[in-house]
Amino acid sequence: MLATDTMKNAMEEYRKGASLMQQERYKEAIPCLTRAVDAFRKHDAEGHPAEHTLENGVSALANALFQLGICAERTNDNSRAVTCFETAYINERFEHFRSFQAFSRNLASHLVACYERQLDVSSSNDADALLTRHAAFDTSYRFPFSLDPQIIPYARLYELAPERYERFRMFYDQVKRQDAQLRRSGSRTGDQSIRRISIGVWGVIVAIWIAYGIVVLRTLI
Repeated sequence: MLATDTMKNAMEEYRKGASLMQQERYKEAIPCLTRAVDAFRKHDAEGHPAEHTLENGVSALANALFQLGICAERTNDNSRAVTCFETAYINERFEHFRSFQAFSRNLASHLVACYERQLDVSSSNDADALLTRHAAFDTSYRFPFSLDPQIIPYARLYELAPERYERFRMFYDQVKRQDAQLRRSGSRTGDQSIRRISIGVWGVIVAIWIAYGIVVLRTLI
């Protein structure tokens, strides 16, 4: 666990950054909140995710990431804002459910705004092309982050605000099915590789024992 002094310093950085943000001094708040995020992340990495919660019942890391995301948003760094907001979900399963549920509604509204801005910088023709082309996947990530980065905003907008982005539903369902098929295919390939390796290993062991048995028999005879 982080030393008491270290956690105290992390909280001081967080409080200072949050105060600067409330004063709309966003650029000044960013370094303070960045240091707080780094310290809280180290705390979580040591095996204590969501152990240290703030007044709203949500982990210090999620709160610091949220505040940092708002500062990035206000300074027109939309990409960093998205990263901060999405990362705030990283330890969701360890958070107190009711507290995080309320927190995530506010978080989702900011994410929707960020993804909408990403779409705004693309022309309608580009959007149509992205929605109709074959999606690229990297199944080392969870869906929809396994998608081509240009397609992620469409999928996330449907996930975060399905009632507002119903028009993306068919696209979302399609690429989710493709993602699932690739994952199943990869899993089967991995199982087959393991079986082949196992057969090979056992084959070598059997061959060694046979050779050993032949040597022993010759010696006895």
